[in-house]
Amino acid sequence: MTYQDLKEQREHGKPDFRFQVIKHVDMIGNYSVPVHWHTDFEIVYVESGSMIISNNNEELTMSGGEFCFINSNALHSVISLTPSVHHAIIFHPSLLDFRQYDLAQSNFIQPLTSGNSKVITTILHNDNFKNKIHDLAYTEETEYLRIKLLLYQLILDFYEYELINIKNQEDRMSKIKHIITYLQLHYKTNVNLKNLSKYMGYSENYLCKYFKERTGQTIFQYLNQYRIHKSIYLLEQTNKSMIEIALDCGYESDSYYIKQFKKQMNQTPKQYRKLFQKIK
Repeated sequence: MTYQDLKEQREHGKPDFRFQVIKHVDMIGNYSVPVHWHTDFEIVYVESGSMIISNNNEELTMSGGEFCFINSNALHSVISLTPSVHHAIIFHPSLLDFRQYDLAQSNFIQPLTSGNSKVITTILHNDNFKNKIHDLAYTEETEYLRIKLLLYQLILDFYEYELINIKNQEDRMSKIKHIITYLQLHYKTNVNLKNLSKYMGYSENYLCKYFKERTGQTIFQYLNQYRIHKSIYLLEQTNKSMIEIALDCGYESDSYYIKQFKKQMNQTPKQYRKLFQKIK
């Protein structure tokens, strides 16, 4: 399975209206999402608190009232620095395309939805932008016309503020995406560098150095982060025991899982589950 196959499994919104807003309230300050990508555009809007957004290995520290645009297929991750409220406004490029060809479609929309143009990923806090983003975050998902109008107004602002560049180079992160795909598909198993090296067709030393240079993490640091991220869902949504969750997420023992969880989340899995059940 290629990374394209993996991306297609993650769809947001409805099949006939690919738009979704995911709001997350972090009352502790330890929220994180491992490096991932999807074919959708994403706007990360920090309503309060602060967090770090990593976009293709570039880190942006964002505070309340700020947002950034994540392009289609970009590798990105989220790490909270403080308790926060943030919104992921996610929509598919096809949502912007016109059914009838015209010059607006040809000159402005199609280059963006095809990937030939890119929105510059930077921290934005202009009030004109922020008001539209806030409206998008709180518009009912059935207000289809209002949503599309707000998106088009935002795209127009991006052009007027010269925040859209023409893409003129290949995706240099494709190797990273293939590595991450392998890790995400095999996180439940005993992942080792030998098998990963064989899958990628590169030496173990090269892969380790390449991944660290472009993500800031070792391969196994990322794998552990991803496993912990997967375990959080099981803690929140199931009554599985610690040993069951540990085995489901690729750990050989519950003691090692608990140790890694505490190291990353500053609390034990049981403490996290208890707090989640209290505040949900």
